[in-house]
Amino acid sequence: MTDDRLRVTDDLVTEIATRFGLHWPQAWQLLSSSWTTNLRLDFGDSVCVARVHQPWTDHDRLAAIQQVRRSAHRAGLPTLLPITAPDGETIVTLANGALAELEPYVVWDRGMKTPDLLVQGFAALGRLHDVLDRLDLPAEAMVAPRANHLSFEQAADLTRQGADRIRTWCDPALSSFADEVVRHIETVTAAEEPLAQQQISQLVHGDFWDNNVLFAGDDLVGLIDFDFMAVRWRVDDLALPLYFFLRNLIMVCPMITTSTWYVDWWTPMTPARPGRCPEANGWPSRWRSRDSLPGRSAGGCFNSTRRTPGVTPGRLPKSSRWPGSS
Repeated sequence: MTDDRLRVTDDLVTEIATRFGLHWPQAWQLLSSSWTTNLRLDFGDSVCVARVHQPWTDHDRLAAIQQVRRSAHRAGLPTLLPITAPDGETIVTLANGALAELEPYVVWDRGMKTPDLLVQGFAALGRLHDVLDRLDLPAEAMVAPRANHLSFEQAADLTRQGADRIRTWCDPALSSFADEVVRHIETVTAAEEPLAQQQISQLVHGDFWDNNVLFAGDDLVGLIDFDFMAVRWRVDDLALPLYFFLRNLIMVCPMITTSTWYVDWWTPMTPARPGRCPEANGWPSRWRSRDSLPGRSAGGCFNSTRRTPGVTPGRLPKSSRWPGSS
């Protein structure tokens, strides 16, 4: 996958401001992002973020994402409402063909990285899943054109293909690494397989973690970045932040090999027919195996998360409501 984000110039900033009926900003700043070009525009009396999308996000896909954000906002969640241009549109097409939108800037100082914030975030996630499950959306909402995700059915086979390619490099250390990754993904896949039929699929956020779940102090102030929104296992939205939280915890405290305390965050809402969270849904093998390439520190991703198969699978509600989500 190539990164085709625009090179930001004063001309681009001028075009965006003009299309949305705004004057030249007092200052602008390029913000960090995965795939969109995000610009912080400071107009003195207000601050906005312009998001310029890559070619694979078409108008229908972006309109569906904006519809989801509006619906979640009406349900009381802190999603950001798109700002309207003078012609009444919330999506503009720039001279180079790229789509751009404008939204309020959120002042925040904490990402969802600590147990107290994870509890709040998971409650909001349950409410968001309720909203997403009720919406009547076009087909463009259901598939992310560029995804950060491999399905359960794809993960083992594609990992083997990648390992086969690494072995062709004839590097003994890398070949050993490839063998270990394959053994790991096969272990995780075997653990997931008996639970796969129990998983509930629906439209999910797709990237619900860290700096997409924004807090100011202890207050949840922003749920952002729905670019990876798609239909997949609902548990994926939960497994992603849990995996990164547990990975970082294990890196700090290597003696930790199992964890059950986080299960209590949602088990009070578990009805008679629960689903299960299969081994954090395989995230340890599906995320950033490159961090454990030979020569990297022992605290790398794979060396730490190889312990994760000891994490006790937690029970998830059959209903999408989790603690505090009502």
